[in-house]
Amino acid sequence: FYWFDSERAIVEAKRMVNVTHEGDVVLDVSGIIALAISKTISGIFLSNSDDKIEFIEFLMSKTETPIIRSYLNLVQSLIIEGVDDLNEAILKLGNGNFSPEVLSLSLFIFLKNTSSFRNAVLKAANAYGDFGGCTSGIGFLTGALSGALLGIESIPSSFINDIENNQYLHRLSEKVK
Repeated sequence: FYWFDSERAIVEAKRMVNVTHEGDVVLDVSGIIALAISKTISGIFLSNSDDKIEFIEFLMSKTETPIIRSYLNLVQSLIIEGVDDLNEAILKLGNGNFSPEVLSLSLFIFLKNTSSFRNAVLKAANAYGDFGGCTSGIGFLTGALSGALLGIESIPSSFINDIENNQYLHRLSEKVK
């Protein structure tokens, strides 16, 4: 993973996703996810609304499709408006398995919970709203972003100890440091 080189992270993410998926939207989402994780793991500050808005604007500047830009714009609007209600965000962003919905809701939950991995992941895993939703994808992406920002020490030990093959995953995480 090219966390130290955002542009390369985008290219490599798209190349990997292109093996199993096609279409501009899916490729754009994969690039934005790689970019978001790359920027987050490299030590970006997200302590206030201005930092979060700047982060979203940076992501928007790298997107290649109007639909992803519009979803990121919706996330930015929710942050600017100070929306805290998850159900309101779900109604505006969606929570289905359409990749722009997973990306945008995950970003929203992550940005609203930048100080607690536990809170971010639990909110994401329970982001089913009135109709269900792709909570596994939303939880996965929110956890990746939150873990990249806060580090492994922010993950509750019960979350780690209950994961299958957790020792192997820990060794992999050591290689990224």
